[in-house]
Amino acid sequence: MHVRNPRSVLVLVGWLAAVSMSCATSQDEAVASNGGTSGSHDAGADASQELGDAHQAPDGTWPEGQAPPDSSTRGTGGSGGSGTGGAGTGGTGGCTPQCAGRECGPDQCGGSCAPGCAANQQCNPQGLCLDACTETWLSPVAHDVYGIALQPAGDVYAVGSQGSDAWVGTLSTCNGSVKATSAVAVPGASSTTGSAVAVVGSDVYIVGNTVTPTDPQNGMWARLSTGSLSLLWAQPLYGSSGVDELWGIAAPPNGSLWMAGASSTDTTSTFWGVKGEPSGAACGFFALPGQGAGRNVIASGADVYMVGALGTAAVVARFDASSCSTSGPCPCNPVWQSQPLQVGASMSEARGIAIAGSSLYVSGFAQETAGSTDYEAFVARVDINSGAIIGTWVSNPTAQIDALTDIATDGQRLYASGLMGWDGSASFASGTAVVVALPFDISSATTMQWYTQIPSLDLAYRIALDTAAGGGVYLGGLGGSSGYVVRCTKAGVCP
Repeated sequence: MHVRNPRSVLVLVGWLAAVSMSCATSQDEAVASNGGTSGSHDAGADASQELGDAHQAPDGTWPEGQAPPDSSTRGTGGSGGSGTGGAGTGGTGGCTPQCAGRECGPDQCGGSCAPGCAANQQCNPQGLCLDACTETWLSPVAHDVYGIALQPAGDVYAVGSQGSDAWVGTLSTCNGSVKATSAVAVPGASSTTGSAVAVVGSDVYIVGNTVTPTDPQNGMWARLSTGSLSLLWAQPLYGSSGVDELWGIAAPPNGSLWMAGASSTDTTSTFWGVKGEPSGAACGFFALPGQGAGRNVIASGADVYMVGALGTAAVVARFDASSCSTSGPCPCNPVWQSQPLQVGASMSEARGIAIAGSSLYVSGFAQETAGSTDYEAFVARVDINSGAIIGTWVSNPTAQIDALTDIATDGQRLYASGLMGWDGSASFASGTAVVVALPFDISSATTMQWYTQIPSLDLAYRIALDTAAGGGVYLGGLGGSSGYVVRCTKAGVCP
């Protein structure tokens, strides 16, 4: 069961009240020297606080249209059984096994090259053991999973919490097997949790929250190496004397890191942004004036887009990636702020953002009537140059909380994930995770291309896509007493 605390996964904004505060004005304030909420699954005091590709060639066979090595490679003498460069099994007199550089597959003498493959592996045509791939899989990991990211042509990375530490894991995209894990704790902190992850070259960056002796809760970020997940550094990020949290991270090509979150959420929540460098230097700023919260961030070329809520409306803010400082003072103003996206009459909040062509696509949830337990999910299309709203699609399949907490695209269509039917209670157990596919032409008349429920998950919080035609849809979320990473097909088939 995923038990909530006052700062939940689905943090809405109806509770926001005005209060002023100052952001970090120096590097020392933005990044306190080595000094999260706990790993419990937050759901909040109210609804606003809740929310290699293995070639399939079995031993002894060759892919269609590919012939085995020419018979001229066979020896004309010798006492069968010994390989040349790799041990061979079997063999007959007069045949020299062809196992140089191979660890499996036929040795061309009627036997197999050694040592052979493990039970969860398959032998590829080159005689190498690779993970056996499946179209769909579900891998339970850690206590929860709040963020995932794909390494280009590589693994899937997930982040969440385990005990009092943030948890980071690397999984095979082929079958979901866990390849490496790492626990991340800010030095001196009583708890650290991870909420988002970005893979940049040979580095992995995570953000989240941490509780230090001198502050109820700071933001947190850390840098690890890909592969081994060895920790390079982990540092708190100070936003206010109250409760601060970070929920998204993005890396534009210029080498900077941008983070989005909320500052002083225990009193008046403020839309909080942070710009950082690989060295760990960083500086925080109030991204937008007024009561609000940042929930995600995405980079495209020289631009950075933050998404969240401002007042009772969803909002997007565009920043120049080359602007703003990582040492104080560091005021940072957006290039533009979108039109208020008021999907629900009472409140609307955006959680996910994707880019396709000249449009931004934003996903989230909205409430029509204050105090109502009925929330509707939405996807909105926003002009990337002006911030003007082009169209909005709404889905309200239940009379309880329906939300789309993330959105992504492979260039062919949109994919959004979240949950439906959550009653807002102390766990997400009443909810069912969902993933939907939508066309780019978002409007009130849009029809879903497909829609899938994932009964094993209560909430599919984040989504990542392999953009290849045969690639998968990867989800990170919560179910029962565990966090999960899931692979579905682009046709909507899930485990």
